Amino acid sequence: MESEIGQSINTILPALFGFLGVLVGVLGSHWTQISLHHLKEKPRLAVEGKQIEILKKMLNKDNMPFVKDSDKTKRVTWRKFEDLKNVIGADEETARRLLIQAGARRIASANDKWALLKDKKIEDAFADKLAAEEQEE
Repeated sequence: MESEIGQSINTILPALFGFLGVLVGVLGSHWTQISLHHLKEKPRLAVEGKQIEILKKMLNKDNMPFVKDSDKTKRVTWRKFEDLKNVIGADEETARRLLIQAGARRIASANDKWALLKDKKIEDAFADKLAAEEQEE
């Protein structure tokens, strides 16, 4: 009986060590991939965080430029996408993604202009469309 138990242990023990080896290998591989991904993404996320800050500052209604409209001066309420994109040095796809992350929205017209959602509510989209078209003229 003891020899049967000894033989069972001799059979099970290598299988158990083999299983543990595979488990450690799989977990180690996953941990390495996750760590490498994090190390690669960290610098990009830091840059994008700074780009979002810049976009928020540019879109803040108190930082909007003034324009002369007939005899009076008034603030612009929308920023051109090209200006925003160029200031942060991003491609179009990245700039649009970052604008959305910054809490901005696009004007509801053919013009590619943006403003912060807190200043330009979605409910006002069509009124803004008319105002933007007037601003273009």
